Amino acid sequence: MDLQTRIEIVQCFYESNKSATAALRLFKTQRHLHKDPFSTISIKNLMKKFEETGSVLDRPRSGRPSLDESTVAAVSRVVEETSSVSVLGTTSVRKVAAEVGTISKTSAHKVIRHNLKLYPYKLQVAHALEPADKPKRCEFARWLLNNQDIISDILWSDEAYFSIEGTINTHNCRIWTDVKPTACISKSLHSPKLCVWMGFSAEFGLQPFFFDSTVTADNYLQMLQEHVRPQLQRKRKLATCIFMQDGAPPHFATRVRNYLVHTFGDRVISRGCDRFWPPRSPDLNPLDFWFWGWLKAKIYHHDKPQSLEQLQQMIMNVCNQITREEFAAGVFDIIRRLTAVIDCDGDHFEHLM
Repeated sequence: MDLQTRIEIVQCFYESNKSATAALRLFKTQRHLHKDPFSTISIKNLMKKFEETGSVLDRPRSGRPSLDESTVAAVSRVVEETSSVSVLGTTSVRKVAAEVGTISKTSAHKVIRHNLKLYPYKLQVAHALEPADKPKRCEFARWLLNNQDIISDILWSDEAYFSIEGTINTHNCRIWTDVKPTACISKSLHSPKLCVWMGFSAEFGLQPFFFDSTVTADNYLQMLQEHVRPQLQRKRKLATCIFMQDGAPPHFATRVRNYLVHTFGDRVISRGCDRFWPPRSPDLNPLDFWFWGWLKAKIYHHDKPQSLEQLQQMIMNVCNQITREEFAAGVFDIIRRLTAVIDCDGDHFEHLM
């Protein structure tokens, strides 16, 4: 109840011979109300407080005092100062509370969120870009946006490592229980790993290839000759697909590039070729911005593999179940990424996605 309503209730109560029910009925008549705005119990509690204190105002509450404007102003000032000192503009609630000195961490968090309307954002770790990279990224983005009809013909490729231990997203992983868990995750320092190559377009995917050791120019060339080319021939795509690879050293070897040009002609997107792949641009490769993370989530979601052979089979099984629609959705997401690259003048754009 507001103050005016409380005063009117007190008047109605005494005019109705101290009957809460009659006071409520009189109040509704005066206000032209059809439904009860509150209960008779509320009226009785109000009158009990009024007769004990002589006031309709709330009694002073025990506990911590409410945060006043000076506290809010102090928190705002400390947040601004501590953020300006940090190179990345970061600060912490604990540090803000310590700098203010008169409030707890919980109170500082309350002021920052509810009074200052600020929100916590997690820093994103991104690949470093050289000044010369940005114009190249923009040039590539404009070229591909102007030739969107070829996007479905591009065979996107890349390698990634998979370990038996798998990966745990500790930031998003939470255990909800009424007792603090004591379990911890143990991780081997040198967990056995597989190096996996994968290639796909918007229309089909090739079978993954598993390297026995580190990728070199020799075993990469052998993989192209004995694994990639036969599959493209069987799918009758060798004469039409555009082969894409990033600028990793094994890809840049002269004998590798010569083989690609001999096999695909001018349909090669790669470092050192006429249609270059922009340096340090995994955010433009569907395997990096979609496929590898998605595949690892599938592999490690339930049972952790017990051997490299089992891990390899699990990867094969998941890859064989991917639909054409899933490949297409992953590939064509590049269009909005190309647009974002241009909007950011070739700089990082993940914060805009």
